[in-house]
Amino acid sequence: DRIAALAYAARAGAPSPWARTDGWRLNAPPDVAHSFAQGEAVHRVIATATADGVDLAIAGRRVAARLVARAGGDVVAVLDGTRISAAATAIADAVVVEIAGRSIRLRRLDRLAAAAAAVIAGHGRLVAEVPGVVTAVLVAPGTRVARGDALLVLEAMKVEHTIRAPADGTVEAVRFAVGDQVSEGVELVAFTPAATPAT
Repeated sequence: DRIAALAYAARAGAPSPWARTDGWRLNAPPDVAHSFAQGEAVHRVIATATADGVDLAIAGRRVAARLVARAGGDVVAVLDGTRISAAATAIADAVVVEIAGRSIRLRRLDRLAAAAAAVIAGHGRLVAEVPGVVTAVLVAPGTRVARGDALLVLEAMKVEHTIRAPADGTVEAVRFAVGDQVSEGVELVAFTPAATPAT
């Protein structure tokens, strides 16, 4: 729980929840949700701004958190009244936290990116679940890819979402070019999964 809280505090460029507009709720405190994967485990953190910091809901319990200092990769935070120092490094979509002689890698999960890479069952289609602008096309028709390979980058609400191959297979078509605006639900990439060997 404390590691996930530190990862939230250390995440590169993480603003105060008060500065965020995506957590706005009518007649309720603003909150922002983040999810981190540690191996097979997933830690979901819901941050709510308080008068002197952030209240974090993690694994059914609440942690009062306050970021004291952050310089480079060094983070000092107070979690439930306990001052904790750690070194944290943001690497792509992950945060590596070094604390008390341990090094823990947490991968930040992007729910919108996962949704944007959803495959419509039986059709091999990758569709945009959010409207946005294509900022990079990383494959061409005929490209053979492995599961998890980046295919296309979509910017939505000032956040870049990497569309990845859901399985090993072949790119049949790329429907948009860099700079194109896409609507929710449109097909981004036509994709054919590799045949599964018979058992």
